[in-house]
Amino acid sequence: MAQKLHLRASEFTEIKDMVLWTGTFNVNAKKPVSIAESAKLLSWLRATHENDQLSPDIVAVGFQEIVDLNAVNVVVNNMSGPRSAQWEESILAALNTHMSDQAYEVVLHKHLVGILLLVFVKRNHLPFITDVVGSTAGVGIMGMMGNKGGVAVRMTLYDSTIVFVCSHLAAHTHNVAGRNADFANILAKIEFRDSVFDEMNPSGFVLFSILSPEPTDHVLSIHSHDFIFWLGDLNYRLVEDANFTVEDCFAHLDKHNLEVLLARDQ
Repeated sequence: MAQKLHLRASEFTEIKDMVLWTGTFNVNAKKPVSIAESAKLLSWLRATHENDQLSPDIVAVGFQEIVDLNAVNVVVNNMSGPRSAQWEESILAALNTHMSDQAYEVVLHKHLVGILLLVFVKRNHLPFITDVVGSTAGVGIMGMMGNKGGVAVRMTLYDSTIVFVCSHLAAHTHNVAGRNADFANILAKIEFRDSVFDEMNPSGFVLFSILSPEPTDHVLSIHSHDFIFWLGDLNYRLVEDANFTVEDCFAHLDKHNLEVLLARDQ
């Protein structure tokens, strides 16, 4: 039955075009912008969307180092919650006060020590969002602490599954292997339960797709989704040498010689 329905899906499937915006910001433990000053965030959040017709349907914002990555914060982690809430309030104020006449709502925020991921949608889409779940993976000290790692939020929007991942990978120019290992470990560690959701969406709506199988209690990975958006402070660098300096980098950037820069991208 399901196979026959898939073959005729185009007969009863509606395609929706949506605008999605993602941004990432290593704030170096600076305090969040206050709600009263949230307009300062517009040059970042607005990006190329200058009017309401182009304002994003979905906004996903990733932060790194929302708190100092000292030993106390990494182990105790009691500052991340308040800082996360403050950033959420500031971003939401900027979106709803200055960006669009369609109010945004928070789908979910997820944090791990200094890493924070916030996902917002326009309110008219909220009833069609289900199965919202967050997950975290620490890959820092001892391969498990949260000074480095990733946080993820997944959801079903209409009948498409989407996952956002915000990560902070290993630092230092020559530590490419460390960054690659962090990426692989986050990819392996992030998991979502398909039918046991501790964090449901605030709309209270539950939708079922006629094309979906019966719910089963199995683990979803990042790869399980239709759309994957990975952002963050990945810490990959441009390779410098005697023939390519920082000044050369900026000169090529000013001239939009991106092919030259891409060739030196780790």
